[in-house]
Amino acid sequence: MFRPQLRLLVVAALVILGSASMAFAQEATPFTSAKGYSITPPAGWESVVGELGEEELAKLPPTVRDHYNPKETDVLFMDAAPAKDTDFRDNLNVFVLDEPVPISPELLEEIKGVLTEQYRSLFDSFQLVAFETAKYGENDAIRIEATYTLVGLNLVLYQALMSGPTKAVIVTCTLDSARKADREKFCTDAFASVKFE
Repeated sequence: MFRPQLRLLVVAALVILGSASMAFAQEATPFTSAKGYSITPPAGWESVVGELGEEELAKLPPTVRDHYNPKETDVLFMDAAPAKDTDFRDNLNVFVLDEPVPISPELLEEIKGVLTEQYRSLFDSFQLVAFETAKYGENDAIRIEATYTLVGLNLVLYQALMSGPTKAVIVTCTLDSARKADREKFCTDAFASVKFE
């Protein structure tokens, strides 16, 4: 049922590096998409314009590079604070599916094995921490939490698939694992802020 859309769940996890231009704002400001939803990113995380250049793409393993398509992202927010010891910036991105997806235990079982296998083929040291139904704000969701290594970075992935009346969104928050304890709430608060028109 949902398998054609699994690729979008995978692709949503791939944004990691890049020199992109940012629109600056200090307060957490809701973003309203022309695609029928809104989300509030963490304060100081800025909307990004641009995509990975050839130099950044060359750093990625071929399995990841082959799936990278920035045009599928509706919006990407990155932490505007300069990183101290890495090129990586914690980030949040949203993909939109043009149809609702019924969140259910049946859907959870349908995609868990396939999606886990796909992530393991893409990312080194992939470990699934959670794959479960959840609720963020008003929305039922499938919640995914995992850790993995990519281009020498130890990362934590939080991902939520949420559905509205006419569409669904996949929201992915990726953090440097060293900042997990301080920043996990940034991700869950952003997930809880999603509202559908």
